[in-house]
Amino acid sequence: MSVDDEGSKITSSLNSDFKGADTTKEEFETVVRSDIYSSMVMNKPVLQGLSIVYNKPEVETRRFLLDHLSEK
Repeated sequence: MSVDDEGSKITSSLNSDFKGADTTKEEFETVVRSDIYSSMVMNKPVLQGLSIVYNKPEVETRRFLLDHLSEK
């Protein structure tokens, strides 16, 4: 079995599992996005890297991420 076949199999399995879930796709994506932003805020090296990329102090970068956490 090729990698593509295996990936398709996993994707279809996840999709079928998801269809039975009580949450919508948008709710699921919001939770995942929230988890990602939370981990960025808590991870010092990531926060330092993002502050360099955005050319902003860490405090402003953290505030930016926290603002996005509160968005739906």
